Parts: sequence; structure tokens; C-alpha cells
Amino acid sequence: MHRNAILALRQRELQKATRVFNARGSKVRRCEHCLLPQADCICAATPAPQAKSAFCFIMYTGECYKPSNTGRLICDIAADSHAFVWDRTRPDPALLALLADPRYAPIVVFPTQYAEADRCLADA
Repeated sequence: MHRNAILALRQRELQKATRVFNARGSKVRRCEHCLLPQADCICAATPAPQAKSAFCFIMYTGECYKPSNTGRLICDIAADSHAFVWDRTRPDPALLALLADPRYAPIVVFPTQYAEADRCLADA
């Protein structure tokens, strides 16, 4: 299995944590990769990465812990994926370097109803 950027971020955040993450469902025994209950693990059915696009996920603190995080599924099929915790006043230097990398053309995916019309690439 290849490196999943969101799971890697989750591991980094767990190492920095000062207390156990307890949320609804925290007592469920989960697969460490897909985070589904062990009886429902889908890891054996996960395809090899085939996406030709790169993905960068900018998440709020704690978002990477959520088992319902669908970005993690995208990282499973995209070999070129990155994940960062957003901090408006102290952005991660690796994120800034990625955004400045000329090999990428960053596009923010954001709900249309909250976006300014002149900043949208296409109508929904």
C-alpha cells in the first residue's frame, strides 16, 4: 500500500497530541488504514493509485482523525497527495513551498454558494 497523505498527517498529529482523541465511535476497533470497523475493512479492495492529478488537503485541527474523512479515500487512489493542518498565522513551510512549486497549478475546491462569482472557474 502506498503512503496516504492524510493518514501520515494523522500520525504526525497523534504524536503531538497531549491527550487521547475521544469522540463518538472512539471505542470501535478500527482498521488503522481505512479507519472503518475491522469487520468492515475495505483495504483489500482498494485499487492501486491511478489518478493523474495531485491533491493537497488543507484541514482544520482534528479533521484528519475523523473516520468519515472522504479526502482519505482520494489519497488512496492518488499517489501525489499532500495534507496539512491549516494555521492562518503560521502556515506550514512545506505547504507554502508546494503552492510555489511551478509543477502544480493550485485550484481551490470550495462550495459555490460561499464563493465569489468572479472567482469561480465554471458554474455548478
